[in-house]
Amino acid sequence: MFGLPGQTLDDWEQDLHTFLQSKAHGVDLYQLILLGSSRMKQSIDNGSMPEPASSPERAEMFRRGVDILSSHKVGRLTVSHWGRDTRERNIYNHGVKSGAEIMPFGAGAGGNFAGHNAMSLRTLPAYYEALDAGQKPLMMMSKATGNKPLLGTIGSGFDRGWLEIGKLDHVAGAGMSEHCMPLFDAWQDNGLATIHHGILDLTLPGQFWNVTMHQALINFLEQHPFAGKNTEKAA
Repeated sequence: MFGLPGQTLDDWEQDLHTFLQSKAHGVDLYQLILLGSSRMKQSIDNGSMPEPASSPERAEMFRRGVDILSSHKVGRLTVSHWGRDTRERNIYNHGVKSGAEIMPFGAGAGGNFAGHNAMSLRTLPAYYEALDAGQKPLMMMSKATGNKPLLGTIGSGFDRGWLEIGKLDHVAGAGMSEHCMPLFDAWQDNGLATIHHGILDLTLPGQFWNVTMHQALINFLEQHPFAGKNTEKAA
């Protein structure tokens, strides 16, 4: 994880070289996302922990991570996931973002199946108490909303770092790709993506902002429904 409070670029590079010297089969490069209710955020607010890295500093850490792993020929599986061999295939993470059905097993597990999203009880005492009582150990369950094939296509594309634009027409109807082109063109004008041979290909800055861009496309479709259809976020 990069962007942590007090973490320097040298620290980050050392972490990457520690991985390269290890026998680990894969590594994930995640940037810090500071949640407002977390203990880290509270510690930063009360001054007991330094501020985390700024966006430009995190962007440089991301760039350095991509350069170092690429130069050592570690295979890139997605924007954030890397593997040395076939034991690391990133099946779960990519499956979740692609809309695959995931059965949640264990306390705190989340998943989606049969058109519903579910989350298991998060604490072990509550989880086992429900099991002992013969109850499903669920904290919540809701019906999934939106066009699942479309959301899965978008999620899969941004996870990989490129989106086959024509697939939008296949999963949401002819004209969807053209409907989205104003946003895609704006990203291209701002250096976040290139468009060639029908592929929206995220540049390195676009890969750094891929989660934000993914959400921006969902927001765009919510605010500007295609052919009068509402494209909702997955719950």
